[in-house]
Amino acid sequence: FSPDFRTGYFPSFSAGWRVSEEGFMKHTRSWLNELKLKGSWGTTGNNATGNYTWQPTYGSNPYSFNNLQTPGLGVNAYANNALQWEVMSSTNLGFEASFLNRKFNLEAEYYYRNTTNIISRPPMAQTAGTASAPFINEFAMKASGIDINLGYRGRIKDLTIDLGVNALTMRNEVYKYKGPLVEGFNSD
Repeated sequence: FSPDFRTGYFPSFSAGWRVSEEGFMKHTRSWLNELKLKGSWGTTGNNATGNYTWQPTYGSNPYSFNNLQTPGLGVNAYANNALQWEVMSSTNLGFEASFLNRKFNLEAEYYYRNTTNIISRPPMAQTAGTASAPFINEFAMKASGIDINLGYRGRIKDLTIDLGVNALTMRNEVYKYKGPLVEGFNSD
Protein backbone atom coordinates (compact mmCIF):
# COMPACT_ATOMS: atom_id res chain seq x y z
CA PHE A 1 0.00 0.00 0.00
CA SER A 2 1.02 3.58 -0.41
CA PRO A 3 2.55 5.29 2.63
CA ASP A 4 -0.84 6.90 3.39
CA PHE A 5 -2.54 3.49 3.83
CA ARG A 6 0.35 1.22 4.82
CA THR A 7 -0.58 0.75 8.47
CA GLY A 8 -3.90 -0.53 9.76
CA TYR A 9 -5.59 -0.72 13.13
CA PHE A 10 -7.31 -4.05 13.85
CA PRO A 11 -8.59 -4.28 17.44
CA SER A 12 -10.24 -7.28 19.08
CA PHE A 13 -11.45 -8.49 22.45
CA SER A 14 -13.03 -11.56 23.99
CA ALA A 15 -14.70 -12.47 27.26
CA GLY A 16 -15.84 -15.64 28.95
CA TRP A 17 -17.82 -16.42 32.08
CA ARG A 18 -17.70 -19.81 33.78
CA VAL A 19 -21.25 -19.67 35.09
CA SER A 20 -20.95 -23.15 36.61
CA GLU A 21 -18.42 -21.79 39.14
CA GLU A 22 -20.90 -19.31 40.59
CA GLY A 23 -22.53 -19.94 43.96
CA PHE A 24 -26.06 -19.80 42.55
CA MET A 25 -25.22 -22.87 40.38
CA LYS A 26 -24.39 -25.22 43.33
CA HIS A 27 -27.62 -27.15 42.98
CA THR A 28 -26.71 -28.17 39.38
CA ARG A 29 -23.26 -29.66 40.12
CA SER A 30 -24.61 -33.21 40.36
CA TRP A 31 -25.39 -33.25 36.64
CA LEU A 32 -23.84 -30.07 35.13
CA ASN A 33 -20.03 -30.17 35.21
CA GLU A 34 -19.34 -26.95 33.35
CA LEU A 35 -21.23 -24.09 31.74
CA LYS A 36 -19.31 -21.29 30.08
CA LEU A 37 -20.69 -18.29 28.19
CA LYS A 38 -18.31 -16.70 25.70
CA GLY A 39 -18.21 -13.84 23.26
CA SER A 40 -15.71 -12.08 21.06
CA TRP A 41 -15.40 -9.30 18.52
CA GLY A 42 -12.41 -8.47 16.38
CA THR A 43 -11.08 -7.21 13.10
CA THR A 44 -8.34 -8.48 10.83
CA GLY A 45 -6.71 -7.00 7.76
CA ASN A 46 -5.70 -8.60 4.48
CA ASN A 47 -3.17 -7.17 2.04
CA ALA A 48 -2.67 -10.18 -0.19
CA THR A 49 -1.82 -8.24 -3.35
CA GLY A 50 1.95 -8.07 -3.19
CA ASN A 51 4.31 -5.46 -1.86
CA TYR A 52 4.21 -2.72 -4.50
CA THR A 53 0.85 -3.04 -6.25
CA TRP A 54 0.04 0.58 -5.45
CA GLN A 55 2.79 1.63 -7.89
CA PRO A 56 2.77 1.20 -11.66
CA THR A 57 5.12 -1.36 -13.19
CA TYR A 58 6.90 -0.93 -16.49
CA GLY A 59 8.43 -3.40 -18.86
CA SER A 60 9.78 -3.94 -22.33
CA ASN A 61 7.02 -3.41 -24.87
CA PRO A 62 8.02 -3.47 -28.53
CA TYR A 63 6.14 -1.17 -30.86
CA SER A 64 6.04 -0.56 -34.59
CA PHE A 65 8.07 2.38 -35.92
CA ASN A 66 8.72 2.92 -39.63
CA ASN A 67 7.42 -0.61 -40.34
CA LEU A 68 10.00 -2.13 -37.97
CA GLN A 69 9.59 -3.66 -34.55
CA THR A 70 11.33 -1.32 -32.13
CA PRO A 71 12.07 -1.95 -28.45
CA GLY A 72 10.27 0.36 -26.07
CA LEU A 73 9.15 0.83 -22.54
CA GLY A 74 5.51 0.65 -21.54
CA VAL A 75 3.18 0.24 -18.59
CA ASN A 76 2.63 -3.39 -17.50
CA ALA A 77 0.22 -2.61 -14.64
CA TYR A 78 -1.55 0.58 -13.69
CA ALA A 79 -1.26 2.04 -10.19
CA ASN A 80 -3.80 2.73 -7.48
CA ASN A 81 -2.27 4.73 -4.65
CA ALA A 82 -5.66 4.77 -2.87
CA LEU A 83 -5.64 0.97 -2.39
CA GLN A 84 -6.45 0.10 1.24
CA TRP A 85 -6.62 -2.89 3.59
CA GLU A 86 -9.36 -5.45 3.18
CA VAL A 87 -11.05 -5.50 6.61
CA MET A 88 -13.00 -8.38 8.17
CA SER A 89 -14.87 -7.84 11.43
CA SER A 90 -16.19 -10.87 13.27
CA THR A 91 -18.63 -11.27 16.17
CA ASN A 92 -19.07 -14.60 17.98
CA LEU A 93 -21.46 -15.43 20.85
CA GLY A 94 -21.87 -18.88 22.34
CA PHE A 95 -21.70 -21.33 25.20
CA GLU A 96 -19.98 -24.57 26.17
CA ALA A 97 -21.45 -27.13 28.58
CA SER A 98 -20.57 -30.60 29.86
CA PHE A 99 -22.94 -32.95 31.66
CA LEU A 100 -23.03 -36.17 33.68
CA ASN A 101 -19.36 -36.55 34.67
CA ARG A 102 -18.28 -34.95 31.39
CA LYS A 103 -19.76 -37.79 29.31
CA PHE A 104 -21.81 -35.36 27.24
CA ASN A 105 -20.77 -31.97 25.94
CA LEU A 106 -22.63 -29.33 24.00
CA GLU A 107 -21.25 -26.26 22.24
CA ALA A 108 -23.27 -23.69 20.35
CA GLU A 109 -22.05 -20.51 18.70
CA TYR A 110 -23.56 -17.75 16.60
CA TYR A 111 -21.18 -15.90 14.28
CA TYR A 112 -21.40 -12.85 12.06
CA ARG A 113 -18.60 -11.73 9.71
CA ASN A 114 -18.53 -8.59 7.61
CA THR A 115 -15.76 -8.11 5.04
CA THR A 116 -15.35 -4.71 3.40
CA ASN A 117 -12.89 -3.28 0.87
CA ILE A 118 -12.39 -6.69 -0.75
CA ILE A 119 -9.46 -6.32 -3.13
CA SER A 120 -9.82 -7.37 -6.76
CA ARG A 121 -8.36 -6.61 -10.15
CA PRO A 122 -11.17 -5.76 -12.57
CA PRO A 123 -10.98 -6.59 -16.27
CA MET A 124 -9.72 -3.88 -18.61
CA ALA A 125 -11.08 -3.03 -22.01
CA GLN A 126 -8.89 -4.44 -24.78
CA THR A 127 -8.59 -0.95 -26.20
CA ALA A 128 -6.53 0.00 -23.12
CA GLY A 129 -3.66 -2.14 -24.39
CA THR A 130 -1.88 -5.00 -22.69
CA ALA A 131 -1.41 -3.43 -19.25
CA SER A 132 -3.15 -4.96 -16.24
CA ALA A 133 -5.80 -3.02 -14.39
CA PRO A 134 -4.92 -1.69 -10.95
CA PHE A 135 -6.06 -3.53 -7.84
CA ILE A 136 -9.07 -1.79 -6.29
CA ASN A 137 -11.23 -2.10 -3.17
CA GLU A 138 -14.39 -3.18 -4.91
CA PHE A 139 -16.58 -5.67 -3.02
CA ALA A 140 -18.15 -6.30 0.39
CA MET A 141 -19.81 -9.40 1.81
CA LYS A 142 -21.29 -10.70 5.04
CA ALA A 143 -21.69 -14.19 6.46
CA SER A 144 -23.62 -15.43 9.47
CA GLY A 145 -24.69 -18.70 10.97
CA ILE A 146 -24.95 -21.03 13.93
CA ASP A 147 -22.58 -23.90 14.72
CA ILE A 148 -23.68 -26.65 17.14
CA ASN A 149 -21.52 -29.55 18.38
CA LEU A 150 -22.79 -32.41 20.51
CA GLY A 151 -20.42 -35.05 21.86
CA TYR A 152 -20.37 -38.21 23.94
CA ARG A 153 -17.36 -39.84 25.59
CA GLY A 154 -17.64 -43.11 27.48
CA ARG A 155 -16.17 -46.56 28.08
CA ILE A 156 -17.43 -50.08 27.80
CA LYS A 157 -14.80 -52.27 29.48
CA ASP A 158 -11.58 -51.62 27.48
CA LEU A 159 -13.37 -49.86 24.62
CA THR A 160 -13.36 -46.05 24.61
CA ILE A 161 -16.23 -44.46 22.70
CA ASP A 162 -15.94 -40.91 21.43
CA LEU A 163 -18.82 -39.70 19.27
CA GLY A 164 -19.54 -36.27 17.88
CA VAL A 165 -22.25 -34.65 15.80
CA ASN A 166 -22.00 -31.23 14.18
CA ALA A 167 -24.76 -29.12 12.65
CA LEU A 168 -24.45 -25.65 11.19
CA THR A 169 -26.23 -23.00 9.23
CA MET A 170 -24.48 -20.49 7.01
CA ARG A 171 -25.66 -17.55 4.97
CA ASN A 172 -23.31 -15.56 2.71
CA GLU A 173 -24.28 -12.41 0.88
CA VAL A 174 -22.26 -10.20 -1.43
CA TYR A 175 -23.89 -6.84 -0.77
CA LYS A 176 -21.52 -4.55 -2.62
CA TYR A 177 -20.60 -5.44 -6.17
CA LYS A 178 -19.67 -3.54 -9.30
CA GLY A 179 -23.17 -4.01 -10.68
CA PRO A 180 -25.97 -6.57 -10.71
CA LEU A 181 -24.88 -10.19 -10.55
CA VAL A 182 -25.92 -11.74 -13.88
CA GLU A 183 -25.25 -15.07 -15.51
CA GLY A 184 -24.31 -15.37 -19.15
CA PHE A 185 -23.27 -12.71 -21.64
CA ASN A 186 -24.34 -9.09 -21.74
CA SER A 187 -24.55 -7.19 -24.96
CA ASP A 188 -24.36 -3.44 -24.93
